[in-house]
Amino acid sequence: MFDSQIVKLNNWVTRLRKVRVKPGELLLLFPHCLQWSECPNNLIASLDNCKLCGKCRIKDLIELSE
Repeated sequence: MFDSQIVKLNNWVTRLRKVRVKPGELLLLFPHCLQWSECPNNLIASLDNCKLCGKCRIKDLIELSE
């Protein structure tokens, strides 16, 4: 519960800062644990290896990043 409060506080502070960046300048960090555990594709090397099958949330994040 404490961790979620820290995340909420950080998100609130980040929104207050109102920093705007161009999409090409935004860095998205994906934790490896989001990848489907049985996926045969190596996403650590490159997200281009994702086949966008939808078995994990990586597909959604890639689409959001585009």
